[in-house]
This record gives sequence, C-alpha cells and structure tokens, in this order.
Amino acid sequence: MIGLKRGIVELAQHESQWASVADQTIQRLKGIYKELAIDIQHVGSTSIKGIKAKPIIDLVIGVKNFQEVYDLVPRLEENGFYHKPENDQVWQIFFSCGNDAIRMHHIHVVIYGEDRWKGYIQFRDYLNAHPDKARQYEALKKQLAATYPEDRQKYTEGKSDFIVQMMEEADRLYNNK
Repeated sequence: MIGLKRGIVELAQHESQWASVADQTIQRLKGIYKELAIDIQHVGSTSIKGIKAKPIIDLVIGVKNFQEVYDLVPRLEENGFYHKPENDQVWQIFFSCGNDAIRMHHIHVVIYGEDRWKGYIQFRDYLNAHPDKARQYEALKKQLAATYPEDRQKYTEGKSDFIVQMMEEADRLYNNK
C-alpha cells in the first residue's frame, strides 16, 4: 500500500514494494530533472528495512542550486509533482505527489553534498546498519502515532530529538568526528 490521507498518522508494516515504487519514481524524476539532479535517493522510514512507516515514499534530490528547480515547477506539476511552498525551508524545496486528499510521495530537494543531503542519507544508512536503533525509532513512531493519529505536526515534532541524536551518531561514525 502506498499513500495516506493528508494529515493522518497511520503506520503500515514494511513492504518490499516500497523500494520498487521509489525506484520507479526516481526514474520518472530523472527524466524530468535530467542533469540538474546530481543524485536522487530513497530516504525516510520506508527506506529503513523492517520497520513500520507511514506509507509515503520520501525521496531526496540533490541539486547544485534552487533557481533551476523553480524553473522546472510547471513541468514537475504537469507530471504530478506539486510544489508545496508552505513546506519549503531555506535548505529545501518541497514537493508532494498524490492529490489533495492522499499523499503518496514527499520530495525533498536540497543542495547536493551539504549537511541536509548528508543527513538524509546517513540517517537511512545508519538505521539500516543498526537494527536496534531502527527498532527504537519504530517504537517511538508507534507511540507517537497512537498519541497523535490526526496531528502530523505533533507526530513529526515528537520524532525530532531522536532523529537529531541518530544523525549526530551517524555523522560521528561516517565522518570520524
């Protein structure tokens, strides 16, 4: 199953199809971004083996600069990838795929090689390499989903400290800090 009603927090058992759906979407995005995308990776909870996740595929796209991405917005939207400026940050441009009711993908466009790019990749790799940490993350997500089933904002905020801690551990491991 891929997709979740907007604003709802519901976790699903890990499904192997998530990786193939991510790969298919990556190929579609490569066809749109062409050389502007330095790399596109499947990240987020659906990329972490064996843990429950919201059935929304997160992808991160690494680019050199954001202006070229803004120039692509009409083409992206023609292909079902909708810019959500309310979710943009200084360090990211955000897109979703799906419709107003159901979200299927979250697309995070960041500057390739900078801290946010590294953070997405290292968080995924660290939890996949440390199943005990992945299980801790899953337990936290289950608790938060039960507490905030209709408040995605609170659910996300509740994960924040754990994610920061794991990113710091990953950074120390992968960058010898």
